[in-house]
Formats: sequence, C-alpha cells, structure tokens
Amino acid sequence: MIFSIDKLAGANDYRGYKKLIERTNFPKEPMELIDAMGWVQSHSSNEEKVFFSELFSDWRTYVGMEPLEVEKFEETFEITDSHIILSSFCIDSSSRVQDSENVSNSKYIAFSKDIKNSERVYASSNVENSQYISASFNVLDSTEVKDSLKIQYSQNVFNSGEVLDCYGVYSCKEVEGSLGIFNISTGKEIYFSTDLENCSYCLFCSGLKNKKFFLFNQEIDSKDWFVIKELLLTEWSKEDKNFYKVVSFEDDDKKWYGFKTFNYSASLSYVAQRDFFQGLSSKFLKYIRSMPYYNEWLLYQITMNSRILEE
Repeated sequence: MIFSIDKLAGANDYRGYKKLIERTNFPKEPMELIDAMGWVQSHSSNEEKVFFSELFSDWRTYVGMEPLEVEKFEETFEITDSHIILSSFCIDSSSRVQDSENVSNSKYIAFSKDIKNSERVYASSNVENSQYISASFNVLDSTEVKDSLKIQYSQNVFNSGEVLDCYGVYSCKEVEGSLGIFNISTGKEIYFSTDLENCSYCLFCSGLKNKKFFLFNQEIDSKDWFVIKELLLTEWSKEDKNFYKVVSFEDDDKKWYGFKTFNYSASLSYVAQRDFFQGLSSKFLKYIRSMPYYNEWLLYQITMNSRILEE
C-alpha cells in the first residue's frame, strides 16, 4: 500500500499531520506504507514518534493495514504483547492504552506517560503499582488519587502533595501516616483534623500551629495519646470505608481509562469535610463522644455533620 497523507483528509487531526510531515522533513516522494513507518523508526526522535504514532493509528482506523503492515506498525512504535493500543508509543504487555508513552504491564491508560503495573490511569505520569489515578504525578503503590503529586502508599487523596501512608487527604502537603485530614501543612500521625500547620500527633484538632500530642485541641501526655489513638483506630477499623471519601471513583469501561470521578467539593473544604464524614456511624460517633476532652462544637467544625448537634 502506498502511503499518502491525503488519505487521512477525513481525520480530525489531518492539518496537524500535514504540519508534522513538513516539520520532520518526511520524504515527499511516494513510498510503501511499511517503508514510511521504517523512515519514522530510523529518523524520528521519541517525541516525534509519539505524534507519528497518532498519525499511523488514524491510518490504521481510516485506511486500514495488512498483517505485515500491522507488524511494522508495532515494531516502529515499540508495541509488544499488547492489544487495543491507540496513538501510543513504547507499550509492553498492556491493553486499552490511548495517547500514552512508555507503558508496561498496565491497562485502561489514557494521556499518560511512564506507567508501570497500574490500572485505570488518566492524564498522569510516573505511576507505578497504582490504580484509579487522575491528573497526578509521581504516584507509587496508591489508589484513588486525583490532582496530586508525590503520593506513596496512600488512598483517597485529592489536591495534595508529598503524601506518605495516608487515607482520606484533602488539600494537604508534606503529611505522613494520617487519616481524614483537610488543609494540613507539614505533619505526621494526624487523625480527623483540619487546618493545622507544622503539627503532629493530633486527634480531632483544628486551627493549631506548631503543636504535638493534642486531643480535641487539648495537650495531653504523649503516652496517653498513643493509647487513645490505638483504641480509636480499633473502632475505626469497624467502619465501612466506602462511606469515607474525599473523591470517589467509579468504573466506566466505556472510557479508555476505565473510570469516572465524583468530586463536588473541588474548591470548598467544608463540603469535602461533610462528604467525607457523611457515613459516620452511630456506633463510631458514640465512641468518639466517650473520649477524653470531647468537644461537640469542635467535632462539628471538623466533620460538618449536622448529626453531631442533633443527636
């Protein structure tokens, strides 16, 4: 089959493809399709191959390819042991990949780069051993991450950076080993708290700065704090985590990346707090009320759950 860019006149990116041909000094004389892909293979940079992969993917869709041409297509764009690949480059042992680069052992990937051992990733880069990742970067062993960067061993993270071993994180940075936190800047072992700066070892706290070992905004002995924390986490372990989300992901196999997200609190912290704590069970609430220094109004400010004041 003779290659001619004009055969893609019906493609949405036809004008862009013509500019690509001109910009890369692609040969003007007629040549076989296999030879055209061979020229790309030997004369193009990896960045250029990403764009050429889109061009030849559209050729495959609009014009078609013979078996030998498909083999050359996969060789040129380094697609091995993979299927259902569209406009992508350097893909290995993967499936359902669109407009992505350097993807291995993964599936449901779109508009992403440097993805390894992951599933359901959209508009992200440098993601490994993770799933349900959207518009995020440098993510390792994590799930349900959106609009974030440098996330490791964490779940349900939104609009945050440098998060390690956490669950339920909203607009936080430099946090570690924490749970149900909102607008926290620098700290570790923080649980069900909001608006803290440079604080650690806090339970049900809000509006503090440079504090350690606090419970309901009251300072307590460090030994007592660790005992109370362990008892609280034992009760927390009985809760249904599906009710505690700062951002929700739902499978949608109609999309290339395989999910859709629900996050109505993108710019409103109090809405995020309310959404996260909406599933607070009566049993867990009863336990919280039995804790030392319990403060009803403070708990309401953290959870934005009207049941705190009504029951």
